[in-house]
Amino acid sequence: MNVGESGIINIAEVNNILKALIKDGYTIIGFEIKKSRFDLTPIAVDDPLKLLDPIPLSQYFAYDFARADSSPKFLNSKLRGKKVALFARPCDTRALIELSKLKQVILDDLFIITLECPGRASSKDVVNQIKKENLDPENASGETLADKFTIQIDGKEKILKVKRLDNCGRCVKRAPSISDLSIDLVGDKIRVIVNSEKGKKIMDGIKSETDNLKDARKKYFDGLVQEAEKQREKEINDYLKLSDNERFEKAMKTIEKCRLCGQCINACPVCYCQAHGRCEIQAKRKAKELDDPVLYWLTKMTHMSDICIGCGRCTPVCPVNIPNAFFYDVMNKYVEEEFQYVSGKSKDDLMPRSMKAIKAQKAKS
Repeated sequence: MNVGESGIINIAEVNNILKALIKDGYTIIGFEIKKSRFDLTPIAVDDPLKLLDPIPLSQYFAYDFARADSSPKFLNSKLRGKKVALFARPCDTRALIELSKLKQVILDDLFIITLECPGRASSKDVVNQIKKENLDPENASGETLADKFTIQIDGKEKILKVKRLDNCGRCVKRAPSISDLSIDLVGDKIRVIVNSEKGKKIMDGIKSETDNLKDARKKYFDGLVQEAEKQREKEINDYLKLSDNERFEKAMKTIEKCRLCGQCINACPVCYCQAHGRCEIQAKRKAKELDDPVLYWLTKMTHMSDICIGCGRCTPVCPVNIPNAFFYDVMNKYVEEEFQYVSGKSKDDLMPRSMKAIKAQKAKS
């Protein structure tokens, strides 16, 4: 396949792609299943025999890694300086772009396999729904997050009352910012799209069939974006229509619940300070020099305000259900309009708070 072309492969061929990448000197950010199939964690793999077979793409597409884990965070904290191949959602690619600007990762050292992302569901919600149906979650063998959430369990398909995470419902940035291959899970098949010369080279030895799903899948994902645009506009505009006092009171009432646990910081793929054990706000909290939840939360927000990539991981990890991602979406809207900057869109765009951007702004004025 040439750059820009797509084809259909068996899921088993994905491991052959990973084996070829290992042969080319890449370390793979692969998958490890912990307590159950719903509990995926990232692991570094440089031995083909240690690749999970079958590869748990069904879970990864539906839920992502568990808790605060993500490919960019694992890369930055565990595999800096190495040639790495990783799976990434579109929001993960935006994180990689921002991390490269912060001198944390070298994009040329990466082979990026992006997901045609359907959004994410909460694995916790799925397990709870399965139990409500008097079924054993351990008997699940597959899942599909589409217009409805379908689980394959006990040899049958079951529709569960599980929705995409709120942030995924508002996500309109479903195209990757940087990618070598894209994969789209459709039943027991994988659509693969070649996005770079590196991707073309690695696909040379992989068997593929004609992609007869291209138009239907494009229509499906276009529909997701259209629905997300409506949801995003309504939720943000409903908040912005409030008076200044009403917005302030609503925000403060929500933020005051913060326990200063730091899980939102741990989950953020762009907040790299804590990945290397030197996060000041975390240090001050642990030293009990900072105990005000509002100050803690606002410090975190201002720190990340122009580089938030909208992944939404900060919301589901919050023990008191603060909709962190929603407030960042509101902030992102302001940053995009005020500075014409979309975080993670391009490696060539200057961060608004970078010295080059500040000097350029001063020169204009």
